Amino acid sequence: MIAYSLKGNVNRIRIRIFDVKGKLVRTLVNSEPSGSSGEVVWDGFGENREKLRIGIYVILLESLDANRAVIETLKKTVVLARPL
Repeated sequence: MIAYSLKGNVNRIRIRIFDVKGKLVRTLVNSEPSGSSGEVVWDGFGENREKLRIGIYVILLESLDANRAVIETLKKTVVLARPL
């Protein structure tokens, strides 16, 4: 679960997942309407529904104004793991 709370007048958001090498592995939300807070679920799969490797990933969230210009950027790292 990715929960977010943004400042300012948010019109849309974009949420992308990158691996540690900077390769885009999944786009969760692509310039979709949003309020200033919300939640998005990432299931640990890549863009083509492939299981991603265990490891560190970067979540990049961008809030966009009505003209789709970036007004705020949040970046967090997460560890993808599997049950033992």
